[in-house]
This record gives sequence, C-alpha cells and structure tokens, in this order.
Amino acid sequence: MNIFILFLIPYVAFAKLEIEIFGLAKCPHTNILFKNQLGPFFAKKNHQKLADDVKIDWHIIPTGTKQVNGKVVATCPHGTLECELAKFQACAKKYSNFTTGIVTVSCIQGGKLEDIEKCLENHEKREEIRNCGVSQHGEDLLFGEHMMRSKIAPNSYHIPWVQINGERNTEAETDFFKIICGFQQMKNTCSSTSQ
Repeated sequence: MNIFILFLIPYVAFAKLEIEIFGLAKCPHTNILFKNQLGPFFAKKNHQKLADDVKIDWHIIPTGTKQVNGKVVATCPHGTLECELAKFQACAKKYSNFTTGIVTVSCIQGGKLEDIEKCLENHEKREEIRNCGVSQHGEDLLFGEHMMRSKIAPNSYHIPWVQINGERNTEAETDFFKIICGFQQMKNTCSSTSQ
C-alpha cells in the first residue's frame, strides 16, 4: 500500500494543466487567437469555473520599455496605440474574474481607443478599468506583464506564444481549443456547451 502511494503522489502533481498565452494588442495573429477563439469560447463559458487543476493565464505585453521623465513607459512594435490598448487590457485583467477578463480583453484586442467604451459598457468594474487605463498604474501593470514574459517565457520570439506546462505549443497558437480540449482536465469545460 505504501509503495502505491509513493507512485501516486508524483502523478497527481503532474496532472496540473498550466497554460500561458502571450500576445500583442495590435498583432494580427493575436487578434485571430483572441477574437476568433478565446473570446467567443469563454463568453459561452462565462458561468463556469475552470477545474481546480487547470490554470490559464494570458499576458498582453509590450516588447520593451523606456524611461520618460523618470518613469517606465512601455514600447510596442505596432506603435503608441498598441501600448494604450494594452494598458486597458492589463487593467481589465486586474479588475475581472477569469472569463469576464478574457472576454473583455478579446473585445479590446486589435481595436481603437474609441472601442473601449463598448467593451466596458456591461463590466461591473468599468470605472476602475477606465481610470487604470489612463494612469501610471496601468503602465505599471503593463510593465508587470513584460516582466512576467521575461521570467516564464524568456525565449518567446514569436507572438502569439502559447506554453502548455512550460513548453511552447505552436499548434495551440493557431487552433487553441483543439489542443487544450484534448487534455483530461479540460473535458468538462469543453463539453458543457459546444464551441
């Protein structure tokens, strides 16, 4: 009996599913991932919590930073608008539960600043997100996303970048739910309603 328990413990630890998604606010490929897959899927699942052994996190990132008047400011490959949108996305992530956050971020993704009001109109924390998105706090959150990328995906040279249990999965970058719905931990989430 004791031998069985010793073998069971490593298996249980390995059974956790950790998914990290990195994207850019104006990147056409990130737009497809968020607007065509993540947003619609989780909008249908808004009522449902992910299983305890599943962690999905997303990071809308800048690609660098610079100092302006003694403060850290994000830099983005698609210009200033991309960084402005990314700040609102980082703020939506902070002030939302998982599914509401990913739906809101998907709505903002690839858009214009004028689109943000529409994306926030039904959000219970819309004022906090609005204020955060135009503040240094939003800039700091975006910098935090940049640092997270450096820490957990330092070799991520292609965006979007999807890691499953610490390893890049290129197929998940284009067909996210085909891949993650193949994991046992996602069976209930994926099968409760059709995509």
